[in-house]
Amino acid sequence: MDRILFVVTNHNELNNGAPTGVWLEEYAVPFMLWRDAGYEIDVVSPKGGNAPVDPSSMPDKGYCTEKFRDKMDSYTKQLSEAQSKLEETICLTNVDASQYMAVYYPGGHGCLWDVCQKRESVRLLEDFILQDKPVFAICHACGILAAPKGDDGLNWIKDRSVTGFSNAEENLLGLEDEIPFSVEDKLLEAGALYSCEKPAGSFVIEDERLVTGQNAKSSWELAKKVLQVLDDIYVRC
Repeated sequence: MDRILFVVTNHNELNNGAPTGVWLEEYAVPFMLWRDAGYEIDVVSPKGGNAPVDPSSMPDKGYCTEKFRDKMDSYTKQLSEAQSKLEETICLTNVDASQYMAVYYPGGHGCLWDVCQKRESVRLLEDFILQDKPVFAICHACGILAAPKGDDGLNWIKDRSVTGFSNAEENLLGLEDEIPFSVEDKLLEAGALYSCEKPAGSFVIEDERLVTGQNAKSSWELAKKVLQVLDDIYVRC
């Protein structure tokens, strides 16, 4: 069962009406590297159907990292598959966590509205947690980690070491008033041991079966770390 579930957003605009969605690099880099390593990937969203890509994250924009642009030609087949799956995502209520070895949450501001908050989305993550499956998240998607609670009523993320998009990075973009909540604040309120590096620097934290990345530039480091974690946990046939 070498299958990983990706959970992406359907939300396509900020409070000010500016377009948003999935951050392409955070979605595509793990997809390309993990498919290249032989893992199967299914992509789900709260509504199913099309998952919008944030136009600012496209390769011809300045927010896309140079490494992503340079490496795209090496993963043409995987990238084409990744993009086609965004066009026809599965509704997350139609999937069973027991059919997957791990779950991954790519970022993008859009996920703050639906993936991180909708009850059915949180319930899916809780299913993975109850089955002791590995959980991976990056950037704004790390906000969902604050939602699940244990049988003791405490946040699942309490006293876990995590990162995620920082307030300093949000302030640099000038979008702190255009989003429903701050990822950094939400994680701290839930009792997580949050830390981050300087804005736009790659930073990844591993805490047992939980791996989190701070931002888009962390996509490559996170993808490679996850491959190590999966190899340590599972004996592949």
